[in-house]
Amino acid sequence: MPKSLHQFSKFSFLTALLFSTLAYSQARVGNVPKSEQESMRTRVNSKNAVYFGFGPSNYQGLGTTALGYNLALGYNWEVNPFAAVRVLASTVIASDAKTAVSDGILGLNYYFSDLDVAPYVFGGLGFGVAGTTASNATTVGGFAGAIGVGLQLFRISTTQLDLILDDHVIFANNTVGTPGYYSLRLGVQF
Repeated sequence: MPKSLHQFSKFSFLTALLFSTLAYSQARVGNVPKSEQESMRTRVNSKNAVYFGFGPSNYQGLGTTALGYNLALGYNWEVNPFAAVRVLASTVIASDAKTAVSDGILGLNYYFSDLDVAPYVFGGLGFGVAGTTASNATTVGGFAGAIGVGLQLFRISTTQLDLILDDHVIFANNTVGTPGYYSLRLGVQF
């Protein structure tokens, strides 16, 4: 037997012996010790809150200058003192009821402080739809994104006040441009 093949067979035998020994010393399916059964279920509890907000909006890429009214409903999971996961459904309807943009976003709030009053940035991705009869812009839908800066008030309370300036964009072009909106929204979390 060539020397390299002989060394390879010794290595293979030792590797198989090592792995079989390790396998017998570990827990088997259906035979997990009680002390290990719940070890992966231990987690930090997040603070959960429903979010409702409203405010004025300005459209972009829809060929209209009508004032928009923004309504938003969401849910926040504050996972640590500096971060919250946010799910947000937002709709903007024009004052003339001829233009609307809706989107659903999954994102993150990053707080710059763990104090009672904290500035934060928001970013997220999702899906949105935009349409209007006020101009020749076509109705489009597609992936959407949102970024914003905000201020969270009364963070140490179970009911919190939120002020955010954000920009939502749908990543699809209509006949006028890329649709979306800017919004200044006042919200409450409870």
